[in-house]
Amino acid sequence: MHHTRNETWVRPNTDMNGHNNLVERLRAGKIDALGDAYDLYGKGIYRFCLKILGDHDEAQDAVQEVFLLVLSDIHDLRDEERFVPWIFRIAYRECLMMIRRKKGVSLDVVDDAVWNDETPLDLASHQDLVGQVRQAIESMQPVYQHVVHLRVYEHLSYSEIAAVLDTTEAAVRARLFKARKALARKLNHLMQEGPSHGV
Repeated sequence: MHHTRNETWVRPNTDMNGHNNLVERLRAGKIDALGDAYDLYGKGIYRFCLKILGDHDEAQDAVQEVFLLVLSDIHDLRDEERFVPWIFRIAYRECLMMIRRKKGVSLDVVDDAVWNDETPLDLASHQDLVGQVRQAIESMQPVYQHVVHLRVYEHLSYSEIAAVLDTTEAAVRARLFKARKALARKLNHLMQEGPSHGV
């Protein structure tokens, strides 16, 4: 299982029958079903893990562990329609465990601050607007990064994000609202110079 850093992923347009069939095959222990699940969601899971871990090799390791857990834990999935948030939830937990084992820190703390120590305006401004927005997102606290990433790049619904992050839909909406306001405030001068890129 190998990914390059610049791969993009679009959420598969898989209907419910397709999901149900995939889950049934996974429950039956079909190895080819695991390959199909990887083909559908591997890139998105990798990108999400890379966003959290910040290291290519660690993200690769996390992805492999996630799909092993998918096969071993598939019987814990009660609702086939929740397969997508379920697999992203496994990835989220695996990444947090890797970080805690490595650094002994938690990414779950939420306070009033959206940004880490540096704000986007403290960072170098040699990239275009899209790059600046991406850089701004990366300078947010992890809890805001994760919710924005899942919404913008993985196209998950509010309820699915809530399931992945083990929180409420209201909390997801609140974090996204706060992140949007922070981005608009910090990047307002750039927004006026180029096309608008909202979250």
